[in-house]
Amino acid sequence: MSNSEQVGTTEVDQGKPVEGVVPIRFKRAIQAIGLLLMIVGLPIAINLFCIVPLVSFSGSGSDATIYGVVSLTVALLTLGAGGAAFLHAQRSLQNKISKPLRLPLPILFVGAFLLLIGLGLIISEDIFFTFYCIFAPLKLRQY
Repeated sequence: MSNSEQVGTTEVDQGKPVEGVVPIRFKRAIQAIGLLLMIVGLPIAINLFCIVPLVSFSGSGSDATIYGVVSLTVALLTLGAGGAAFLHAQRSLQNKISKPLRLPLPILFVGAFLLLIGLGLIISEDIFFTFYCIFAPLKLRQY
């Protein structure tokens, strides 16, 4: 065997990037749907700033609470899902892989949850239950 012969090696032509199985029209449709969901979700998200005073002034037994929960759910679904679909379709159209989702530490989620529960108890009319929740653990330390 001479040195000029190639033994079992194959060369790969890397002139064009490999196009995925998903057609470009489908990617553009996903991107357009994501943008449409974000546009629809933006006024709903702005509406959420009006719901907090409405719920706090009307009391906890009214329909305003249900309206607030439904409005928050719709806003999260439209803005969150629409934004994710738009960003991933944009990266796919540029033939780039999507970046991995980097979530913060789980203890930060627990802390935010407890903070929001505390704020909800303070805003609600049951202020005695709020003080009980805050000061009950302090009473247990004395024994």
